[in-house]
Amino acid sequence: VAARIVQIIFGHYGVVTCLSRSECNITADCFIASGSADCTVLLWHWNARTQSIVGETDTPTPRATL
Repeated sequence: VAARIVQIIFGHYGVVTCLSRSECNITADCFIASGSADCTVLLWHWNARTQSIVGETDTPTPRATL
């Protein structure tokens, strides 16, 4: 089985150096935190139904920037 890109997300201005997710199961939404060389951590909302990162609009946007 070949891997394929299913979604591209923009938000950081530097290289992403780490990813983590909140505890969840396959049927529940969760949060994903991405850390970057730009010294920010972005918090994203993962939608279990669509299996993608979602935002307030049609474009996936971070829920918070730290």
